[in-house]
Amino acid sequence: MATDLKEVFRVKDVVETDEELIMSILTPADGHPWGLSLVQLRQCPRHLHHVTTELYVIVEGWVKLEIDGNYLTLNQGDHLSIRPGEIHKVCDARKGTRMMVFSFPPFTMEDLIKAPEL
Repeated sequence: MATDLKEVFRVKDVVETDEELIMSILTPADGHPWGLSLVQLRQCPRHLHHVTTELYVIVEGWVKLEIDGNYLTLNQGDHLSIRPGEIHKVCDARKGTRMMVFSFPPFTMEDLIKAPEL
């Protein structure tokens, strides 16, 4: 039986702050081996994951990232994989920057570990 994409891609949860909007599309409850969020942000604090690998795909705009103390900029169409244990942070993003964030396995709050700022 084919999966109804309208059911798969419904927003399940929304986190909204002054700096970020995170819309969860696929979560651990969906039973898939991966997760998907649509994210619009300006910055996020330094953190790491012990289990989750994240794949950032820049849909619109640009983002400056810090990964293990190194800085890089991703533009629309760019993508980057962040492995477990890599301390990362969105330092700056053009207002309105939109990203798809795929997570393998699906992201859980228990796997969000805050890291001290440099």
